[in-house]
Amino acid sequence: MRPIQTERLELHPLSDSDRDAVVEILQNDTVKKTYMVPDITSKEIGDRLFQRLKECSLSEGHYGAGVYFQGELAGLLHDVEISGGKVEMGYAFHPRWYGRGFATEAFGAMMDVLFAQGVEEVVAGAFDTNLASLRVMEKCGMVRLDREEEIAYRGHTYRCVYCSKKQ
Repeated sequence: MRPIQTERLELHPLSDSDRDAVVEILQNDTVKKTYMVPDITSKEIGDRLFQRLKECSLSEGHYGAGVYFQGELAGLLHDVEISGGKVEMGYAFHPRWYGRGFATEAFGAMMDVLFAQGVEEVVAGAFDTNLASLRVMEKCGMVRLDREEEIAYRGHTYRCVYCSKKQ
């Protein structure tokens, strides 16, 4: 993926130097409440998860990026599923960056690039209790779909709702 510059952020592929910052995001207890990630109980698990996200950000067939504010990794964007002209995206940001509009700015910019590349529809899902993420989707012009799923995660069952934006 080519770098994307927004008003405050830069989106570009992850590099090996981002490994610790990515794992810090994925291990954060607040992030783990709403972003489905396995527990990182060893360096090997952290390395595998990081490599998967890095490869997604570097691959021509995938859509992913690190989100940087003043050179520091603030969050991640990545595809969850690609089906024809539809791409489901996921995102996670470190809580120290919450409340600044970074997710909305980065996700909106990524959707613009996806649509410019011919993607017809972008979908994202969130637990119905994750009001901040649902607000990000709304601010990015997404509308709620009739699609919902019950998802078992970390000993609880959550209702995941989905939103969409079409070109």
